[in-house]
Amino acid sequence: MSDKSFFELELKEGKVVSRDLSQKGLILSGFTIATLAFLFGLSREYILKNPVIIQTLFISLVIYFGISELARQTIKYWEYAIAEIGYIAASIFLFSAMLLFIHTYGLGIGIFSLMALLIFVLIVSFILTVRNVARMIKEDRKKQ
Repeated sequence: MSDKSFFELELKEGKVVSRDLSQKGLILSGFTIATLAFLFGLSREYILKNPVIIQTLFISLVIYFGISELARQTIKYWEYAIAEIGYIAASIFLFSAMLLFIHTYGLGIGIFSLMALLIFVLIVSFILTVRNVARMIKEDRKKQ
């Protein structure tokens, strides 16, 4: 068993996982841009009156780009953990912007409930990710 701390452990077999996270970040940043374009085209006057939706989408976009680059260059576990946290945070921002748009534009309680459920699924996904990262660290410590 290794005496290395969490900040010293290197990501070895998990490099594929970090590369996948990087690709997902880039794909979802593109989805965020598409969402912004769709919402802007759907109701330009409403979006311009409510800048919170635009700001939330841009925050999501910036976080997705940042975590994508961080995940691509990840060497240590703590870098991967930060990228994963950023991915979940950006996803929550994205779905929150969509939820805000659906709620204030009046598209119905069914769609609103579905988006709220997606945010809940993201939170559960985050909990499972933390558990999996802890498992990966435990296995790597046994190997070293």
